[in-house]
Amino acid sequence: MNGIAAVVAAAVAISIFLVFLRREMAPIGAQVALAFVVVALASLVGPLRQLLDAFWELAREAGARTLYVSVVLKAIGIAYVASIGSALCKDAGEDAVAAVVELAGKVSILILALPVVAAILNVLVQLLPS
Repeated sequence: MNGIAAVVAAAVAISIFLVFLRREMAPIGAQVALAFVVVALASLVGPLRQLLDAFWELAREAGARTLYVSVVLKAIGIAYVASIGSALCKDAGEDAVAAVVELAGKVSILILALPVVAAILNVLVQLLPS
């Protein structure tokens, strides 16, 4: 809980600072926002590692196939990276670039999911009468 409180407090402080900074030096605002994102994400590496380890342990105990767990975790990661990247582009005033980042994330997730979709279709074909 302390970790999220620190990130939220820092985010609010940075946001207020950016309001004033953009009035005087607008081009630097996006750089400061990017720097905050990098620092905030770096502070979350430890908790994310614990979360991933716990998720893998639960999946192992449940007997889940590695492929499926890996696809889900990678898809979540891609979604977060695309979301943060898109938000940074929008913050810099580049809505079209943000849309491309979002599209790239969605396409990447669909490509990643192809083996799972193929496995599901294969099972369905085997279950259906010829």
